Amino acid sequence: ANLVSLDNSDTAYTERLAGLEASLRSIQSLAISRSGGPFVRLRGVVTLTDPLYLQDATGGIAVNMLSSALLNLGDEVELTGRVVANGPAPVFQASGVQLLWDRTPSVPASITFTQAASGTFEGSLIESHGRLLSKTVSSDGMITLELEDRVQRFNVIVAQGLSNSVFR
Repeated sequence: ANLVSLDNSDTAYTERLAGLEASLRSIQSLAISRSGGPFVRLRGVVTLTDPLYLQDATGGIAVNMLSSALLNLGDEVELTGRVVANGPAPVFQASGVQLLWDRTPSVPASITFTQAASGTFEGSLIESHGRLLSKTVSSDGMITLELEDRVQRFNVIVAQGLSNSVFR
């Protein structure tokens, strides 16, 4: 993995490594606890702003930072911080952000439910087509959509606050 640890107090060492970045796929292979993994640097494109998601060619991750209001879809950014365990998926706890440049927003990959179930596209912006069979809302605010395509049934679980009108 090409992870860059920034905990080293040797400034010259960290400056030499400034060109190396962690891919999102390599981040997910780290041993992560609730207190967080090693301090690393990520570069990616903003694919969702509320909640904030960052994606590179290898995958995507939710980002928690104090103020994401200045970021727009398509912004390429470099973040520093730690990956923390937070429920079923890791979250990047950003302590620093640098806007690199504006880009065209990422186009979602159009995939089948079978491809989605493989986990290959986990954390990535995707689109898929199916027929809605049912919708349930749990007491903790999670929406479960039961969908089917020609091959299989599939459940999509999302937080209720993302955009409630879409799920009516």
